Amino acid sequence: MKELVIDVGIDSMDPYTEEIGEFLAKVQFKSGKKLTIAEIGEQDLRSYHNQKIECLIGVGGVDVIDTTLNPNAAKYLL
Repeated sequence: MKELVIDVGIDSMDPYTEEIGEFLAKVQFKSGKKLTIAEIGEQDLRSYHNQKIECLIGVGGVDVIDTTLNPNAAKYLL
């Protein structure tokens, strides 16, 4: 599904080195509902701000989501 990333921010940062630990993203669905996804990991999504991205959103992480129909889907997990 293609969804709009309406905001990207920093979820955690090392106070001494200022190294970014994890990002968060706010996504707006076609229905207008919004979802904030925290603790995304080290993937920097700031370049996707105000862009539609192809994504698979699941709860529980890669080990819980069945990607057998599309083995490449795991790379789109936020």
